[in-house]
This record gives sequence, C-alpha cells and structure tokens, in this order.
Amino acid sequence: MENKEEKKQKKHGIFSFLKKKSKSAKFEEEGYEKEDKKEKKEKKRKEEKENDKKRHSVAVVEKKECKEPNRKSYAQGGSVNMSSFMNSLPDWQESTRKVITDCSFETFPIAGDLPRLLKHLSIVREISEGNYDTLFPKDGIVNKTSNAGDCLQVIRCVTQLLEGEEQAEKVEKEWNETIVNDQDMSVQKTFLIKILKKVFVEETENKEIPSPVITFLKAINQKIIANSTMHLKIVCGNLFFKDSQPMFWEVACILQQKTYLIHYRKQETTSKKPEEYFRFLWELRLVFNSNLTQLEEVTMGISCIEFKPETTEAIRTSVLNTLKSIQFTDCQIKNVGEEDDQ
Repeated sequence: MENKEEKKQKKHGIFSFLKKKSKSAKFEEEGYEKEDKKEKKEKKRKEEKENDKKRHSVAVVEKKECKEPNRKSYAQGGSVNMSSFMNSLPDWQESTRKVITDCSFETFPIAGDLPRLLKHLSIVREISEGNYDTLFPKDGIVNKTSNAGDCLQVIRCVTQLLEGEEQAEKVEKEWNETIVNDQDMSVQKTFLIKILKKVFVEETENKEIPSPVITFLKAINQKIIANSTMHLKIVCGNLFFKDSQPMFWEVACILQQKTYLIHYRKQETTSKKPEEYFRFLWELRLVFNSNLTQLEEVTMGISCIEFKPETTEAIRTSVLNTLKSIQFTDCQIKNVGEEDDQ
C-alpha cells in the first residue's frame, strides 16, 4: 500500500510541477497578487488530498482488523460455515460442462496428455446386454512406450466410430503426411493441433455442430477433472488424501444407447499410520448422446471405500460420514483385499 501511495504522490508531483511551470509566464504578467492566490489554492488542495490519504489508510487498517479474527479463528480450528462457503463457489457441474462446450480444444494439452493416457484408456461397445467388444486398445499397445503412431490408432478408431470411415481415412492421410509415427508425440504437438483443426474444424461440413472427435479428446483429457477434484477436496475438508500408490488412473469410453466417458481415480490417506488408513475410488461420469454431440449429464461420486483391518472405528466412522453425501448408491465398503460384494 505504501509503495502504491508513493507512486501516486510522485505522479501527482510531476503533474503539479508541469501545471505550475506552464502557467509561470501568465503569473508574471498578472502580478504577484494573483500568483499568491494560486499558491494558497494549491496548498489547500494538497492539504485536502493528504487528509483523504489519512482517512483511506485508517479505513484499510480497520478493514484488515475486521477480517483478522475470522482468519485467526479458522487457523485455530474455529467454526466455519461450510455450507455458505460452498454455495459461494461456482457450480462444479456447470463449470465442467463449460470446459467441454466453451473451451477451445487448442487450450487442451492434448499432445502431452494423449500418449500417457493411452495406457489407461479403454473403448468398448456393448454388443448385447452385459457383453462388450473391446475396440481399444489392441494387443501390444499398453505394454510399450507410446509414440505418435499409437496416438493415430486411437484417433482413427474414434473417428471411424463417430464420424465414419471416410473421415477416418482423411485424418490418417493428413497424419501420415505430417507426423513421424515412430517419434514422441509431445515434440510434434504443433503438427497435431494443425491436423485436428484442419480435419475436424476448418473442413467440416457443419461448423455449428462440434466435432464428436474433438469432444472426445476434450472429455478424456485430464483438464476435465479439475472442477470435480476441487469439489471433492471441499467435501472432504480435513480428511486429507493423496493419489494412491501405485497410482490408479483409468478412463473408459462405453458405447451403448448413450456414450459414457468415465474417469476413475483412486485416493488414499496421507497418514502413514496403519490404524488411520483408508482409500477410496471416485468417478467422474460424463453422459453424452450416442454420437457424442450433446453432453446430457455430469455426475461424480465414490464407488468404493476401503480400510485396513487395523483401521480404528473412529477413523472408519469419520471417513464414511465425510464421504456420505457423494457416495454412489452401490458404493462398496470393505477392507483391503476383500472380494467385491456380489
């Protein structure tokens, strides 16, 4: 605050000097009496400005002192109206929806995220009730380092499913003319964006309807889980957790009458004490129409909560009560290593 006020004073001083200097000749012509009046007027104006500055400084101090008790009570474990706090935040579902509908795909780290995602991505199509055909990955891709050619496989697969074989051949042709398939995708990210923009944006017949392939790439990107992750942390409050070790991160695209894109993440306690151990699996579910042109539903929740046998009853109760509001109705609650309920 002091630096800002000093800058204002310096700026004001410069302008005052210029103003006086530009009128000095006029003062000499009209005599010293008029000059004296001007000086008194300028002095009065400066005094008023100084008083305003003092009043402003007092107001800032009072405002800071007013805020300080609340911040202090929170640090000391004082009561916080969590309901009011959560109501003041943007709606996480609407924010997630806007990431899909409003954000340009060029702002997504597709080239950096897609190669890593390939080992965690599954695309399946229901062929009869309870029976699925795996469309991606094909044999061998999940057990080696992903390169640009592997990224082409998933983009071609999704393009063929959602936009037809002709469009799939087109993107493959553009890809092979531009990108070196046996090299890392991250060093060719500029080429990737150009291809996606050309095939799925610039040369599309109906530019008013977003490309299903672009929507797919947005929906599987890690950027999409940011708002739901923040919502989860707010719900958990003082229930501290981290990514589970080994890390569990999966994304599934399930083609039925509707298309489901589901992110799975597993978290575990930050405590190293066995009696305080817990972990849980949560999901972000994006429900689209069958051809991925309309996002119909955004939900998140806990699908599994696990403890160690030695986890205390107090910890179990605390975890279950904290996560109760976001548990799916079929949420599994068990000890680590136990089989799922049938």
